[in-house]
Amino acid sequence: MIQRMQKSYPFLNWCLIPLSVNFMQVIAYILLVKAMRFFKITEIKKVILLSVFAVSACILILIFPDETSAGAKDGLEFCAGVLVPSLFPFMVISSFTIESGLCSLLEKPFSKIIRCLFNLPGICTSTIIMSLVGGYPVGARGIRSLYEKGLITEKQAQQMAYFCVCSGPGFLITFVGASLYRNKNIGFILLFASVISVLILGISIGLFNRNKRKINTENTTYLKPKLADFSQSLAKSASDASRGVIEMCALVVFFNVFIEFGEMVIKNQNALKAFYILTEVTTASSNLSVNTPIYIIAFALGFGGLCVHFQVFQGLKDIKINKLLFFIFRIIQGILTSLFTNIILCFFPVSEEVFSTTQKTNAVISSSSYLGSIMLVITAVCFIYSIKSNNNKKLGG
Repeated sequence: MIQRMQKSYPFLNWCLIPLSVNFMQVIAYILLVKAMRFFKITEIKKVILLSVFAVSACILILIFPDETSAGAKDGLEFCAGVLVPSLFPFMVISSFTIESGLCSLLEKPFSKIIRCLFNLPGICTSTIIMSLVGGYPVGARGIRSLYEKGLITEKQAQQMAYFCVCSGPGFLITFVGASLYRNKNIGFILLFASVISVLILGISIGLFNRNKRKINTENTTYLKPKLADFSQSLAKSASDASRGVIEMCALVVFFNVFIEFGEMVIKNQNALKAFYILTEVTTASSNLSVNTPIYIIAFALGFGGLCVHFQVFQGLKDIKINKLLFFIFRIIQGILTSLFTNIILCFFPVSEEVFSTTQKTNAVISSSSYLGSIMLVITAVCFIYSIKSNNNKKLGG
């Protein structure tokens, strides 16, 4: 019947074209392309980028098994010798103050000080203190605990995440001061410089956010502290800290393997030292302690390196922060730490013997080239982040 109608009325052939299989396939393809353009194409780029990274990493590991083993071994030795002894106790204590309810005891007496300085509630006191004395990722894990318990808002957690990042006394005094420089006074000087830079950064962020968000200080009511069972709180804190240490050690081992590959490719010494500062702070401290000015070490300690940044992101979990802004704040913190280290050394000078293996030989020729290399790498990373941010804005992300 349809065939007879087509012969009698040829124009019906044009009407039946949309019903053909080929035409429907073309329409489906066009709609699919439009849909891909409508949704975020950056996700496809992200998948391709991650795939290239994973395949490249596997190829490098297969081609250079000895270098991979050497880098992993260095990372494990650092974790066992420095990271776990210096950070694990502080991570347990930091988690314990929150799990046991001790942090609530500090809310009322320190509330006005914390509100005035940082524009944050008094419940954040213990986490801020532990971030200063516990080491890089301790603050992030404390922030996450406060947020998960509903004691602070997401905005407050984000604000704390931007400045509660500091190298702890265990690392600065024991490793950098006593081990690398053979003088604990250097570790204390770096510690004071780090604490001052973090406080100034936190106060500045608080002042900036004060215009946008004010905490109501009128008719403030404080909840009665509820202390949890000691044994349960301690066991949970130790378990939580153990998971955190394992996560940190995994990142440190991976970055040490990455550094081992970088040493094979980068031949210029100044560029290599800038690469150390950008990636991992322990390797940077160890390698830069020879023939490098102390203020470069201070900048590396304040900046932290990408390995520390990823540890902080891992500690924050579901708390979303602006990673570009976080990176910029770490640069500012590195500059402040370097500045205050030099200022403190002017008032409390250290004998020349301490720096006999560092600045005395090449201090004059190295300072400008090191700073130039560092700023070049930092500028490149900021440029990459800015391009990604602009693309996301254009695509509606």
